[in-house]
Amino acid sequence: MVVDQSLKWLIQRQLNPGESYPVIPKIFHITYVQNPGILFGFLAGKSPIFNGILASVSLGLIIFGLVAIFRGGYLRWRWALGLLVAGVAGNLMDRLWWGYVVDFIDFRIWPVFNLADLAVSVAAIIFLSEILLLRR
Repeated sequence: MVVDQSLKWLIQRQLNPGESYPVIPKIFHITYVQNPGILFGFLAGKSPIFNGILASVSLGLIIFGLVAIFRGGYLRWRWALGLLVAGVAGNLMDRLWWGYVVDFIDFRIWPVFNLADLAVSVAAIIFLSEILLLRR
């Protein structure tokens, strides 16, 4: 979360909203986007207050889940929940401070995202794979 917030701060200081810096032209750019929605711009038309409440409730449920899983001992679930908490908290901090989330990772074939979004996505993949493995 510290790296995510530090990079967001740097992006805001170096680029204007909508400005893009090609790292690998046409493949990977650093693009400053002010995202009023949630993960990958979903629910962008909703108010920042709605999205903030949604993120806060999500964070509360995640922390509740963390307590339950830490008692159970599944290491991969702990990692996944840790990533999920860090990702949700990182974007919630943006939302509370600025009313939007700072996105900057741009692969040109996917919506612009940030490290917090990546953490949430990796957590979801871990959870899904664990659930599929448990079913076997």
